[in-house]
Amino acid sequence: MKKKDISYTFRTGKTRRLSDLFITIPDGSGGYSFTKAYSIFKVFMSVTTYAPEKYLRPVDFKDGILYIYSNNSVWSDTLKYEKFNIIKRINDKLKNNILKDIKLVTKSEYQAASAARVINIDKDKPEVNQDIIIDKSEKEGLEKECRQIADDELRNSLLSLRESHLKMIKAKKIAGYHKCSQCDSLVEKDKKICFSCQRKKREKNLKKIRDFLDAMPWAIYKDAYNALGCSSDDFNSQNQAMIKSLMSDFDAKRDINSIKLDTIMMLIKKIEPQEINDEIKRKFLIEYRYDFNDSYIFEMMKNKKL
Repeated sequence: MKKKDISYTFRTGKTRRLSDLFITIPDGSGGYSFTKAYSIFKVFMSVTTYAPEKYLRPVDFKDGILYIYSNNSVWSDTLKYEKFNIIKRINDKLKNNILKDIKLVTKSEYQAASAARVINIDKDKPEVNQDIIIDKSEKEGLEKECRQIADDELRNSLLSLRESHLKMIKAKKIAGYHKCSQCDSLVEKDKKICFSCQRKKREKNLKKIRDFLDAMPWAIYKDAYNALGCSSDDFNSQNQAMIKSLMSDFDAKRDINSIKLDTIMMLIKKIEPQEINDEIKRKFLIEYRYDFNDSYIFEMMKNKKL
């Protein structure tokens, strides 16, 4: 069976196969030893036995720099302290100072590379791979869009950007991406809506909870669930956010007899308006005096006015 290979579109805009990460090492006699048995990344893994491969992904190797994505924060921090030792061990193993630096890429950079990855279309034929190609008509269409830009450098930069974007769209379609149910963005086949629409939907739901609590600050989660069908985490987070907002702007001298204090009490104690009286207010202010952190409350306590 033909060895499986994968293509990536890197930040340079060029599509290269994973095998391009394999390096050519000078053999010391003026010639070159073309070694594809090890890639920089494989050598990297061989000298860092404490770094599980499931946490790391090779992204690029260019100008002596190995770009890696790590989804483990502990290992990322370890690399910062061990990087120079790892580089030395790799170069010692290769008997060549080909590796100059190791850099971690951000999640967004890794996702951009992954989105443009050309994967196998037929899982039963792992040797079948296709490169992303922009045909003549598509290229002409992109050139037509950029034709009116007078500045050559700007036009060429924009054209390159549009080509990369088109390649990414085509790669996603090959990977089985489909249109979001609420917009034209492409999403993975196991998802219904895109991240942007999901975020907007969540913000809309959180606003409903805030409006619900604004109207009935004494409401408990069961009330909100029956009315909105929200989660307990969302309800508690919005309840706490409203408490913090009101308490941060609370002035005891000004607001001690205002609706603001009543609202804070209802949000915290979950008591209804008719249950609030002067004695309950007094006990509440004493109990939460450190949360309010208002000198007027301590002054009233000192003078026994509270």
